Amino acid sequence: MPNEPRIVRPMMGGEDRMMLQRSRMTIWSAKAVAGTEAQDLLDPEYWKHQAFEKKIKVRDIIEAYCEDDSWDCSYIVRSVDTSQHPKWLKLEIRVAGKDGVIRYGQGVTTLPSETETHFVKFIPSVKWVVKRKSDGEMEKKNIPNKPEAIIWMHSHYAQLAA
Repeated sequence: MPNEPRIVRPMMGGEDRMMLQRSRMTIWSAKAVAGTEAQDLLDPEYWKHQAFEKKIKVRDIIEAYCEDDSWDCSYIVRSVDTSQHPKWLKLEIRVAGKDGVIRYGQGVTTLPSETETHFVKFIPSVKWVVKRKSDGEMEKKNIPNKPEAIIWMHSHYAQLAA
């Protein structure tokens, strides 16, 4: 029934239900060289040397920033392939929804292609672009596909809105 109150169940006991965060995951800091874009870090090839040298695991958080201070972004490690050498990582950008909750496993399609100030559009001569609503100015162009354009827009949202 839609009008029935939601019943909240208390968390059951068990050592694995609640523990210190550092016991379950590690938060890493990564400094990308100037010229690197936030979406470049989504390519498993980017991490092949670090993933082997560090003990990076699924659910670890990587807080990354560019050394020229052009962007910063938070990622979660979604998978680690240890069967290969070097091993590789698959990351997903952590973006909170309007309710402040970060949801995973739904793909980039859950991110809107429009914000309060910007939108993503395809223009044949320059591929996918991120444009400002106020004056139509292109903030970023030549993005190869819509998901990457959406990721770029959301990872730069705070900077673009300023």
